[in-house]
Amino acid sequence: MDELKPCPFCGGKPVLEKKKSAVFPRQYAVHIYCPDRRCGADFWFYGHESDEQEVIKRFNRREV
Repeated sequence: MDELKPCPFCGGKPVLEKKKSAVFPRQYAVHIYCPDRRCGADFWFYGHESDEQEVIKRFNRREV
C-alpha cells in the first residue's frame, strides 16, 4: 500500500515528505500535508512513527 487516501478535509491529493527532524536531529520525521492553500491539513509523524509504509497505513486507516 504505497498510495495515500485523499485529504480527509478537502479531498485533495496529499503530499508525503521524509525530513530530518528539527526536534530530534538524529531522527527523521514524515510530513503529510495538503498542498491546497485553502485547506492547510498538516500531519507529522516522529521517531518510531517515521517508517513511511507504517505512516501511509496509519493515514489511510481512517474513513473518507
